[in-house]
This record gives sequence, structure tokens and C-alpha cells, in this order.
Amino acid sequence: MFFRSPLSLLLVLLSSILEGAVSTEWEEIVLLPSESSSSKDATSFQAVVSPPNPNDPIGHTAKPLSDISQSGPAELPFSIPSIMGVAENVGLKILDTQYSATHAVKGVMFDLHARRGALTITGLNLNLDHSGERIAVTVYEKIASGPWQGSAYKQDSWRIVLSDTVISKGRDKPSSIGPIDINIDRNSVKALYIWAERKNAPYDESLLVTQEIAPEKDVVAKNTHLSAKVGNSNSKAPFELFYMRWNFNGSIKYKLNTFKADGEPKRRPTKNTLVSGTRKPTHFESGVMFQVKAKRTIKIKGFRMAFRHNKKETVRIYTKGGKPSVRMTKNQWKYMGDSEVDARNGVECGCFSKLEMENIPEVKIKKGRIRTFYISVKDNRNLLISNFRQKKNGEIARQNKDAFLFVGSSVEGDFGTTYPNWEFIGSLDYDIL
Repeated sequence: MFFRSPLSLLLVLLSSILEGAVSTEWEEIVLLPSESSSSKDATSFQAVVSPPNPNDPIGHTAKPLSDISQSGPAELPFSIPSIMGVAENVGLKILDTQYSATHAVKGVMFDLHARRGALTITGLNLNLDHSGERIAVTVYEKIASGPWQGSAYKQDSWRIVLSDTVISKGRDKPSSIGPIDINIDRNSVKALYIWAERKNAPYDESLLVTQEIAPEKDVVAKNTHLSAKVGNSNSKAPFELFYMRWNFNGSIKYKLNTFKADGEPKRRPTKNTLVSGTRKPTHFESGVMFQVKAKRTIKIKGFRMAFRHNKKETVRIYTKGGKPSVRMTKNQWKYMGDSEVDARNGVECGCFSKLEMENIPEVKIKKGRIRTFYISVKDNRNLLISNFRQKKNGEIARQNKDAFLFVGSSVEGDFGTTYPNWEFIGSLDYDIL
């Protein structure tokens, strides 16, 4: 939390007194002295430690299940943590940079160098301000390999690899985002740009960074496989008005893509997966409908879903070319088949459950084409879905280098009433053709 004047600080303290809980412990971040112009674009700050805000909407309690009588997706009866995905973290490695923030900004751009073998960036831990609040985060990668220099102001040289809302863990504590999928070839450099802001707030700088005052320093952190370099920061708008010599605060999660055989590095086979844009369930329903658009020709091989209960389920899968019509009728769809799945409680295990696809045909999507999928649990409302990000039908929920995933609808019963603006939670496995 930032205090721009004694009056604003007094108002916060009075508010805390009225709530009956005031912390008298103060913490201060010591500002690093600098006479350079770079400090003009970053907000230095002093922070007060205070108890969690009881009015924070993330902690609200929804209606008990016994009280639910309305139509449409049913609310979950308590605040649910994000589901992390399939529990396949074998080989996950982390490069910690630093959690020693001096300033708050909206954007930071920096280079990563794969020092020995090829690797894949799978996620990030950020240092975020405004503990407990929702921070909108967008992660970009420079399309071409190489450092950010020469491309900082050229937005068309970058692509979005993640756009999500993150609940801040607070200053100098890791706030996790992901999964992401950024490949860096052996001995190559890949530039990343992170933009984070607390929207519709008077002081929305939320990304915490450290000013680098050692002119000769080039590397913030390194290990055997990876190094992170000193970068730049900005706050005006994405890809505008940067200031030099700022360090990313946080951690880079990655996996190695190579192993050595006969002294030569060889690339491990990688599975192509498109993960849903959110893993924060808010409701549950019988079915969910969503669209996939191919950036290059792909073949859908399988699905992983988030379920509410541990239960053996029969899941029906349908598909059709293009977008669905306003009125959803069964004769518009191609029935792919039923999948038996031993569903796991996604909230408890933090995982998706894989649908068995042995008797279900694979689906080809040509480059530039859209295909819609409808997945329904037989006679049960066991699918977890989300409107956490409040995105609308047709908005991009997630994309990678191969395909787009769009926000769709929930479906009540078997081809029953559809409700727009709901996100599928899970992932799609596919091959590139």
C-alpha cells in the first residue's frame, strides 16, 4: 500500500481503528540514492503492516449449496484456490533473482540467457504490492531470439504468452503465475516483458522492482542453466517510455529440454498442451462449451478437465466446425463419443483429470479455422468452471504459439440452457501437423 500524503495515511489508520484492529509495526523500504533520471518513472514507497481487510471481496462466502435455487451455474460454497494443473512437476527448476524491492512500477523488461542447454520457462513468481488484491498481469515474449534492445518500443515484435489476474501475496513474497511455455534454445537469449497493474485504482503501480546502481553489473542472478540480466522499467503505458537499470524481482520456473548422450545434447520430446486461461474455479455445472482457433494446423488428441468431486463419471464429447449458433440443438453437433474418467477433486489435488480417449477420434483443425467443443458430464453437475476474470464470450481466454482458446458458455443438463461468459478449466493435448 502506498501513502502519498499524511492525510491519506491518517485516513487509513482511522479506518483500521474503526475496524478494531490496528497494527503499530512499521516497515520501511530504504530507497537507494540515485541522481539519474531513471528514478522519475518509478514510485518509491513506505509501507505499513496492517491486518487483512475483512471487506476484501476475495474472501467472501457464497450461498450454501442448500440455498441455491436459481438457474444457471451453481456457486461454489467457499473461496477456492487456483488449480495448478496436471501434477507433473518432475524436473521443475527455479532461478531466484531477488525479493528486495525499492520501487513500484507497471512494467519490467529483461533478458534470460540459457547458459548450457535448451530449456522451457514454465512459470514465474512475481514480487507484487497491494497484498490480497487482484492484479492484472500480462507476460510477453519477444518473438525473435535475442535481447530486448532495439525492440522495447515495437509492440509488434512481441507476443502475449499469458494474460491473467493474480491475487497479490504482498511485498517481497512470491506471487505465482503460470503455466507459461517459453522455449529458449541452447546458449540463446530470450527477452521477456511483464506488465502488471491494479485497474481502476488511484495508485495502480503494482510490480515491485529494484533499482540497479552498480554501473558495471549486467547479471541479476544466475545458476548452472540460466541467467537473468539487468533490464528496464516503465509505467506510462505498455511499450512506452522506458527507464534503464531496473532489476526484475521474483523467480523463473523452468524445465530442461536436453539430456546428454554420447556427449551430445539431444532434445527431449515435448508434449503440446494448451492450458485454460484461468485455473480459479467459481462455479460448477453439467457442461461447458468453448472454441479453439488454430494458428497452424493441429490435431486435438485429448482433454483434461477440472472436477468438483472424486467420482467415476461418464463424459460426453461433441464438436462442430465454426462457432455455435445462438440456439443450441443436438443435430448441429458431431458426437465424438463417451469417455469414462475417475474424476479427482480438482480443488483438493490441485490437478486436472485426464479423459480417456481410446475410442474417441482425434480432431484436425486447419490453420485459421475455428472448432467448437462441447463437453458434458452425464447426469451430474461435476465440472468446475469460472467467471473469475469476468471475460465475455469470444474473448481470448488463452493463446500460445499454435492456437487460441476462447471464452465460451456453460450448459445446463444435456443440450439444455446455455449461459454465456464462462471459462473452461483444463487443458487440450494436441499434435502439430
